[in-house]
Amino acid sequence: MEKTIVLRQLGESLRPMLKFLRKSMVKTMTGCTPQLMLQQEREDRKRELDERERDKEREREEREREKERDRDERQQEREAWKKETNYLVSALQALQFKLNVQFLPPQPAATDLQLPLVAPSGSANSDTTPTCIEAQACCLVVWQVFCPLSCYGVNVVAPGSVNGERRSECQMADDRGWGCPKS
Repeated sequence: MEKTIVLRQLGESLRPMLKFLRKSMVKTMTGCTPQLMLQQEREDRKRELDERERDKEREREEREREKERDRDERQQEREAWKKETNYLVSALQALQFKLNVQFLPPQPAATDLQLPLVAPSGSANSDTTPTCIEAQACCLVVWQVFCPLSCYGVNVVAPGSVNGERRSECQMADDRGWGCPKS
């Protein structure tokens, strides 16, 4: 880019000298008339204007290419930042879950928790099945942070499920040994 600018400046400074030399050569070689000189000057001016226009066009194209490169680089940086942020959030959530599970008090019995035993409408479960009660207790103990409100005794069993089917929160708690019943 700098070389182009230096060459362009050099060309600009040499242009008047070349113009003068051209006129001198035309005069000496042809002994030309003022009309031919005027025509030659017009052609020279037109050529100069064309060259300047081409230079401006080249500069404009170069600026556009640089803008596109910058835009692409910023987009790639944004995407990399999003991926890293998502990874960090996932890692923090996993760490928070581990800490919550490690420092929980002993699991109370299901009968100690005064839970509303209401199965959701459309469910095949009844209010009094032991599976429903124990799953609610498990959710209350293990999933205090991550469990949605529906796990706190009302919608433990998903609507339309068959008897004994459990929500994924209780399944995960059971996998970690917190005593959720096997269906």
